[in-house]
Amino acid sequence: MKKFFTLIAAVALAASVNAQTEWNFSNWDAKTYSETFTKDGLTLNINKNSKGDDAPMTIDSNSKKVDGVQYTQRLKLSGSGSVSDLEKMVRVVSFEVEGPVDIYVVACHASSSGDPRTLKVAAVVDNAVTPLEDVSYDPNEIKSFTVKYNQNKAAKILIYSGKSGMNIYDIKFTPVNVTNGISNISAAAAKKNGKTYNMAGQEVSSSAKGLIIKNGKKYVK
Repeated sequence: MKKFFTLIAAVALAASVNAQTEWNFSNWDAKTYSETFTKDGLTLNINKNSKGDDAPMTIDSNSKKVDGVQYTQRLKLSGSGSVSDLEKMVRVVSFEVEGPVDIYVVACHASSSGDPRTLKVAAVVDNAVTPLEDVSYDPNEIKSFTVKYNQNKAAKILIYSGKSGMNIYDIKFTPVNVTNGISNISAAAAKKNGKTYNMAGQEVSSSAKGLIIKNGKKYVK
């Protein structure tokens, strides 16, 4: 019985590690957010800008279809974002990740005319901001993109406009298997080195208990 529950726990752990998290703004309350707000792990960082003016964000009705998904609402950043002060970020959407992830975003230029605008994606690692990618949008352009965060460290992911208004419809991230992950331990490699791994892909002693992998096979001890 103990082995059975150990197996169930290991399967649950593996599922949680690979779970996808999504924030579709069609499912949020349509309103203007004037103060920093967090829902299901996603934070709208709302503080006064460098001029001391309020910098709210708004969710309102807007119908768009991207990658086969019909959206009915959007998050309007309503201006440029700032990450110069990580304690008081302005017009920045943020969320936490435990390690490498693929970040998927659906966004749109907030105007039908003017210059291209850029949506910035960055990561806060060890209290320092590391740019991940700047994605350019032409006037009225709506599209999705995927950015990779590859460090084996926990991080806070930041998404904000480099200049002027941008609209976001959807954000989601999917954990990516890394070099010490279970899915990257091939049967051939395991047979060759004869080492023992746990379900997190970490090498353990041959006497370790629970669900383990050795010589490319799974065992419950």
